[in-house]
Parts: sequence; C-alpha cells; structure tokens
Amino acid sequence: MRKIGLLLIVVLSISFAGYSQAPDISGVWIPVKLHWDHAPRSVDPHLSDSQVELLWFLSNGKLILMYCTIYRRMETWAVSAGDSEAVYSGSWKATGSTAEIAYRLIYRDVATTGDQSQAYGQHSGKVRIVNRDQIVLEGVRFRPEPRLEVSAKQQAGPFLNTNQ
Repeated sequence: MRKIGLLLIVVLSISFAGYSQAPDISGVWIPVKLHWDHAPRSVDPHLSDSQVELLWFLSNGKLILMYCTIYRRMETWAVSAGDSEAVYSGSWKATGSTAEIAYRLIYRDVATTGDQSQAYGQHSGKVRIVNRDQIVLEGVRFRPEPRLEVSAKQQAGPFLNTNQ
C-alpha cells in the first residue's frame, strides 16, 4: 500500500509541475481572423495580402510588435518590405497562463499629425496563453505562423538591438 501511495505522489507531482510552467510562445503570431485582399487575376491569381498586427516573441524575452502587410502566394507567406508599417520593441515574460508585455513605438514610416507623445510612450499589457497554439491580446486571438519567421526577421532585424 505504501508503494502505491508513493507512486501516486510521484505521478501527481510530475503532472502538477507541468501545469506551473507556461507554454513556450516564442515565434511569430498573427490574428486568427484575417481579411485577405486578392490581387487582380491578370496580375497574379494566387496572390493576396492582409493588414495585420504581428507579434514576434523571441526566446530571449524580446518582443517585436509590427503593424504591417503580409503577402500570401499559395504556401509562401512574407512580411511586405514596401508597405507602410509601425514597429514596437519591448520585452515579454511568461508566468503560468499569462505573459506580461511592455513595448514602445520605435519606428513608423508614415508620419501622422498631432500629438504623438502617447504613441511613442511605454505601453504594457497581458497576453493570455490559451495553449501552445492560441494566445489572446486585448480580446484578439492569435495563432503561431512559422511561415513568417524568416521575413519577420528580415524586416524587424534592424530594430532588434534598439535599447528600451
């Protein structure tokens, strides 16, 4: 009986240990729901684009948030190098089922008028980690999109060494 009780304690402690750790959310995430605009058939019948909020959680705790255009041509996806974008840089730390994030605007290629102090200030929030395939930020559900990893790195690379 003591052996069964000891075995039960070991199994339960291993099971609960897994629940205390947050799933790894490193990588590029995009909203689950996207609106795709299709290129004219005469240009390319397989090409479409979407305006997105892209989250890139780097494994070192750095966060890049981009408002950008992504292109999809069949199974090839890429972050646009020529459309307008805004880039935020910050940090993230996952604990249990949430990740604390802090970020600030570091680049915007389209100038806007008026007071910009709010836009360039520090922002923070919480990401709810539903599971390894879904997170929620400000009511928007996101999913991982590994097909955008290479082009996100190309576009955000110059901003990775920006000091907070």
